[in-house]
Amino acid sequence: MNPDQQTLLDWILAGLRIPEVREGRGDAAYLLGNMIAKYSLFADQYRLSERASLEMERLGVDLSKTYKRGHFYGKKSPFIYEHPIPANATLDHLLSLPPDALNHSTLERVLEFTSPAYILLREEDRSLAAARLGNRMPEGWTWDGSPLARYERVGIAMSKQFVHVEGKVKR
Repeated sequence: MNPDQQTLLDWILAGLRIPEVREGRGDAAYLLGNMIAKYSLFADQYRLSERASLEMERLGVDLSKTYKRGHFYGKKSPFIYEHPIPANATLDHLLSLPPDALNHSTLERVLEFTSPAYILLREEDRSLAAARLGNRMPEGWTWDGSPLARYERVGIAMSKQFVHVEGKVKR
């Protein structure tokens, strides 16, 4: 966990301890979901699907270099940033835990389970949406299952490759 992720972990934990936030008042769910998503996006490296890795190789991307987090982001990019477990599923899980069970250790385990972000090709992301897995885990999935279950369900293979990133989060 890097310092940016530690700050977000502290922020999320503080928010989860506020009763009105747990009740979903105002934009609480939106704000918490955003912070959860940013936690994985603030990782120091993003994993790559096999197809994204091949496309990066084709484009001459040097995976030994460090890139700005926004380098592969944008509507014109063939890539999209993805969270293995959607932030709303992570938020629902955290809200299902009793408030007295929420501490740094528990929250860190949950957030690390959902990290890091992955880079997929846009068409891989469309296959998730077509399978109705764009923002949810597969039916019957539990927190002791694979965090990659959505990708596995639609046949998105993950490589062992990753890209080093730094700078501001793009979301």
